[in-house]
Amino acid sequence: MKYNEETILAITDALRNGDTVEVACTKAGIDKSTFYEWMKDPDKSDFSDAVKNAKAEFRKTIVDRLQKSLWEKALGFDYEERKTENIRDKKTNELVVKTKTVTTKHYPPDTAALIFALTNLAPDEWKNRQNNEVAVKNTDSNLTDEQLQKEIERIDGLLRE
Repeated sequence: MKYNEETILAITDALRNGDTVEVACTKAGIDKSTFYEWMKDPDKSDFSDAVKNAKAEFRKTIVDRLQKSLWEKALGFDYEERKTENIRDKKTNELVVKTKTVTTKHYPPDTAALIFALTNLAPDEWKNRQNNEVAVKNTDSNLTDEQLQKEIERIDGLLRE
């Protein structure tokens, strides 16, 4: 396939929707090696710019969706589950709907998602780490600053074990 607007659009649409380069090339009807040649070609900078923009749009879209999912999971949400039971009509032998059921299910807040969200949004109030600070007061006038520093390092090493 030739280098044209239609090919560029096919590739960027596929990348924007989360397809790999290989899948995007297949959809556009070009070889993967052609894609990389076009990416390197200085005369086709519009192509590499379009590809970079499509990948950035996909990344932003997926991050937005993941954030929304995290908040829903952290806060809990309701979901409608739909079930349809079909039977075969004895006269026409066609499938017909016997029953339709809609059930609302509630998913409670998820503790792990809550902790993750709070440690990232309010790190001063929600810390997910230990604080192993040791304060050493030099009341012994026989210790030099260098000796005191060595003692601090020794104690720090013991805490890390």
